[in-house]
Amino acid sequence: MFWSISRGLLFTIAGSLLLIALFLAGFLWVLQRGPQETVVPDLVGMPLEKARDAAGACGLPIDIRTRAYSPTIPEGCITEMRPYANKRVKRGRKIEVTLSKGPKDVKVPDVKALDLANARETITAAKLRVGEVLHKKSHKPEEEVLEQMPEAGEMAPRDSEVTLTASGGEDYGEVDTSDNKHIVFRRVEVTVPRGDPLQTVKVERIEEGKRNLEYNRVHRPGEKVVVDVQGHEGDKLVVTIGDSVAYEGTL
Repeated sequence: MFWSISRGLLFTIAGSLLLIALFLAGFLWVLQRGPQETVVPDLVGMPLEKARDAAGACGLPIDIRTRAYSPTIPEGCITEMRPYANKRVKRGRKIEVTLSKGPKDVKVPDVKALDLANARETITAAKLRVGEVLHKKSHKPEEEVLEQMPEAGEMAPRDSEVTLTASGGEDYGEVDTSDNKHIVFRRVEVTVPRGDPLQTVKVERIEEGKRNLEYNRVHRPGEKVVVDVQGHEGDKLVVTIGDSVAYEGTL
């Protein structure tokens, strides 16, 4: 009788210990299967694809939150990140990054002595645009750039315009007409004065009472505007900046 009771008690204890062991094993297995910690890599300054590879190796996806100009970090690279580098986080956590748009102001390249095609490519590569292309008489080969505005080395807002003056050859400006009228060419140069942040510059040529709009663009104070105008000798020329007449004369 005593042996029967003892044996039953042993089975009960053994069963309880087995249950406890199974519970502990399951608990440890859940812990091992749960999110693991990792260290956030330093991604600042990296190109986006390289940063994705570095973060992915740690089990951390990248989320681009915004893009911003940066004077020091190249376009397409990471400027800021959260969480910060070297912080311990759970694998799978997103790293929120700011992507560089490059510098807001860029250096104007030197395109003098280049032909227009190469000058356009050089200006576009510098994140700028070719604006007005003017011509004047010159012994230099046709389409060779003689002048540029802004000048080489100046800083200009990204995507702003560069005005070019190219050679028209030695015969540029010499025109014979069937009505025996003398055609003349004039260059208008004006600097936008202080005042409103954006001012409209207009150049009009008046021929026998008919107004011909030669130029009509918006500029900032301090910008120099250069316009080549051609017409019959005696045509009236009017330059206005905003609502004020800056110049009035004849060709």
